[in-house]
Amino acid sequence: MKGRTPSYAWVFITLLFLLLAFAAAAPGSDEGPRLYPVVVEGKWGYIDREGSYVIEPRFDEAKEFTEGIARVKPGTKTGYIDKTGRYVWNPAE
Repeated sequence: MKGRTPSYAWVFITLLFLLLAFAAAAPGSDEGPRLYPVVVEGKWGYIDREGSYVIEPRFDEAKEFTEGIARVKPGTKTGYIDKTGRYVWNPAE
């Protein structure tokens, strides 16, 4: 019986991870228009569905928006921005 406990735990953890991954990637889960990270000449910014810049490329790294915020790296520190490009948590603070 001891040998089976870890396998059940791994099954549970795997199922939980998959559930969370699919829930996070659900289309339409964010509020407002969807923005897409894009890299231009080594800097990251965000475009809308039509390909227009919403947030000009100025970050060294940028992730997708989740619940209206995205993780960005201007340099080596991590910050979070809203869909207007304003910091909701500034890495300088």
